Amino acid sequence: SGKMQELLTDIKKELAVDYSDMPAMEREDCMHFHNGYELVLGVRAQNECFLHDTGYPFTDRTLIFIPAQLVHIIKYKKGEPYARYVVNFSRSYVQEALEALGCPHLLEELCAQRCLCVQLSHQQYFAVHGLFQALHRSSLHTAARSETRCRLCLLLMETARLLRECAGHSPQG
Repeated sequence: SGKMQELLTDIKKELAVDYSDMPAMEREDCMHFHNGYELVLGVRAQNECFLHDTGYPFTDRTLIFIPAQLVHIIKYKKGEPYARYVVNFSRSYVQEALEALGCPHLLEELCAQRCLCVQLSHQQYFAVHGLFQALHRSSLHTAARSETRCRLCLLLMETARLLRECAGHSPQG
């Protein structure tokens, strides 16, 4: 049947950071949502992403913020190279650090953005890629827990700035 398949994927940990580089033929499309938030950076991709019922190109240098509970899917082009970073995190993991940094409402601001997906310039991409890479590295070391939390906050602050900028340049604005 044409019924939408939904999977609720719980974040078992407060934070999960993943880098994946595998051909799209080895991946399944699956409509799903999470209890927590998700950030995705396309490194090598020629796909399409649907956030609820809105489609976006998901290609090299695409940055996506996915609010908690938002149904989404990445439609893979089979056989195409596919590399990306994904960060899943809970509010409780990051909220205290956001408050300490003076931006306690950043998650609400991100969720309220009209623009949740942005195509980065090369310069923006290299800066954001560096933030994802550093977060991924520090997340592998349990001793670096506070460093990892700070790195996630920096990434969220930069994502909010880029999404605000994107919304400001939107023709609907």
